[in-house]
Amino acid sequence: QLPVPQLIDEATSYMIKMKENVKYLKEKKKSLLGGEVPGKRSEGSSSLLPKLSIHSRDSIIEMNLIIDVSMKRLMLHELMRVFEEEGAQVMTASLQNLNDRTACTIIAQAVICRIGIDPSRIEKREGDREKGEGSSMSPREQRNLREKERRTRMKDLFIILSSHVSPTHRVFTSTSTYRSSDIIHDPIERKGEMGNYSERSSSLLPKLSIYSRDSTIEMNLIMDLNMKRVMLHELVSVFEEEGAQVMNANLQNLNDRMIIYTIVGQAIICRIGIDPSRIEER
Repeated sequence: QLPVPQLIDEATSYMIKMKENVKYLKEKKKSLLGGEVPGKRSEGSSSLLPKLSIHSRDSIIEMNLIIDVSMKRLMLHELMRVFEEEGAQVMTASLQNLNDRTACTIIAQAVICRIGIDPSRIEKREGDREKGEGSSMSPREQRNLREKERRTRMKDLFIILSSHVSPTHRVFTSTSTYRSSDIIHDPIERKGEMGNYSERSSSLLPKLSIYSRDSTIEMNLIMDLNMKRVMLHELVSVFEEEGAQVMNANLQNLNDRMIIYTIVGQAIICRIGIDPSRIEER
């Protein structure tokens, strides 16, 4: 719906940005591999894996994880879930097989920039998750531990929310939630144009399309920002549970009106393949 000149301008800017991003990722890949020649890895280097590094800048956080292919298969949605539970919106997640190792990169942005993201919490949870795979804890104990951490995180967030809504005295959780909801929705209600747009677009969205070719499958989902927010890791988990290895997952906000999810996966066992109808149904 954009004018042609503006559309061309945005597309050109996007292509330039992506080229710069590719160059940056190639340099990062080279630095993460430590300049090693593929296929000539030393026998003792397996003891250095998994290798986890997390970098943050302003409200953006990036995680790089390298594991040996002989280790337990990496489930991308489990890594992404940690980010989203810690108040981050995953923008890009990619997985790449490099001979005898697998590299995963996740880039996320804080949902609330003022609160931000705590890199140390994500690093601790990801580290605990790697250790937990070989621990003696039962699945029930691991679920209880995750639930305890989630409740602690929610309590901290409500304290921060309460301080913004009522700085003079502490407000109960339910009250602070309702007050913050009013603060957020009041300016929106004043904008009739946004309301008219949501009415027009609600009849068209969400829009789901799935394409498959050989052992590769791609999903595109377009939703209105006013709809209930979908966690990217939930979409990725459907692919992985249906026997696909997700190679790339992206989220993009378009003109502050629509949100686009793109997921590209590949069948783990090419002979069996993936059933697009099952993914579409789920």
